[in-house]
Amino acid sequence: MVTYDEFRRKTAVVTGAASGCGKEIAISLLHQGAKVAFLDIDFVAAQDAILELDEAAQTRAVAFRVDVADSIGVKNTIERVLNHFKGIDYLVNNAGISEVDFIQDVKEDDWDLVNSVNAKGTFLMTQEVAKYWIEQYRKALNGGPDFSRGVIVNIVSESAFTHHTMGIAYNASKAAQRAITKTSARELIKYGIRVNAVHPSIVEGTKLTAYLNERFKKEWDWTEEIAQKMYLSKIPAGRFCTVQDVARATLWLLSSESSFVIGNDLLCSGGQGI
Repeated sequence: MVTYDEFRRKTAVVTGAASGCGKEIAISLLHQGAKVAFLDIDFVAAQDAILELDEAAQTRAVAFRVDVADSIGVKNTIERVLNHFKGIDYLVNNAGISEVDFIQDVKEDDWDLVNSVNAKGTFLMTQEVAKYWIEQYRKALNGGPDFSRGVIVNIVSESAFTHHTMGIAYNASKAAQRAITKTSARELIKYGIRVNAVHPSIVEGTKLTAYLNERFKKEWDWTEEIAQKMYLSKIPAGRFCTVQDVARATLWLLSSESSFVIGNDLLCSGGQGI
């Protein structure tokens, strides 16, 4: 992986950091010298992810439990992160869930849950961290100390473009995340805050992949092999996206190498969705 010295001693907040893409992004930032808040609704799993690291990395990582769809919980958690790390430089909105059903079978509760976590959660986290950065910006304008301009990367999905069958709640939530990315990027850049999005195709070995395999077996009695052939038939590159692919794209967008990239959709999808 490319080395970014600028991440050293900076603080990143990563949601959904207990597993999958979020875990890989958080670990990659630690390897670059950053301090990282591992946020997840599963606090024990977030702690376990940190305990897998070497001792040096563990000293720069802290787990926090948060339900990103709960505004009070988000506010309290960001306060705790700030109290511990004394600042935030980067935010990665990665937490997300899915529900697969045909439109006639989608339950209202499932629609609400998927959109609450994926869309509302991205909004609430962005709003709360942006408030902190805007306050720091205004203090600097009034003679206070300079501060690190914030950067946000939202982990969305190529489903925001392709709108797969059996995914109406998920597709809608991802389209909403894309809109949140675009709107917040336009509004926040005047404070020096950059916002962009990474759009992966299906990521190998994640909870979502396992969930889809389970649902397709139940719906059509597909084996995992049949499901994988179906997935791969839609990806021009002929392989699955990996958590490392997503982490590399995310770190580039967080870095100053992408300083003039604002409100961008970075498709990390092997050509799917183009």
